[in-house]
Amino acid sequence: GSELPIALRAAYLALHRRTDAALARHGVTADQFVLLATLARGGHALTQRELAGRMSSDPSTVRAMLVLLER
Repeated sequence: GSELPIALRAAYLALHRRTDAALARHGVTADQFVLLATLARGGHALTQRELAGRMSSDPSTVRAMLVLLER
């Protein structure tokens, strides 16, 4: 019952931490990598809302990541 959601969340967080650690040498986080990969696959200019939809994120989070990556 209630153990499965907790176990899934723990597995997700562990994977996210390991991915962040692996990508740190490239200067990006796992979330930033997903954003960059989504842009690369876009084939054309994408709006923040389109990016957010493709990434299963929200536009304000995408905007914050874009601002950081632009710097």
